Amino acid sequence: MKTNPWYLCKIFPTVACLSFVLLNKGLAQQVTRVGSQSFVKVNNVWYQFEDTYKFRVNADVITVKFKSGVSAEEMVNFHKQWGSGVLRENRLGFIDIKISSDKDVIDVVKAYLNSGIVDVAEANTFGVWHGSPNV
Repeated sequence: MKTNPWYLCKIFPTVACLSFVLLNKGLAQQVTRVGSQSFVKVNNVWYQFEDTYKFRVNADVITVKFKSGVSAEEMVNFHKQWGSGVLRENRLGFIDIKISSDKDVIDVVKAYLNSGIVDVAEANTFGVWHGSPNV
């Protein structure tokens, strides 16, 4: 089986960043992926790696979009199950969810994704723009 060399170029930055954290810091407690996103937990703080950039994950808020047809009651029940609640919602159906301080943000994102009732569930990060889209 041949390996596409472009595939290696695509994953190399993520592997390099994760290796750097693991080898140089020696503090990584956990490494995980959620979809195509890579996360590393260092000293109880999650970081998301994208290309060669590292962004601190907001441990208090995630963003979700429920599938069409999911009732309000189902949403509320799922929020209660995870000790979370709605902060705000936009007109496109994306909802910022405040999560309980005793819950791990990445575990909550995975739970929403695995529930089968959301199309999107993502951790929020702190960071800066590294480019301008659509310029």
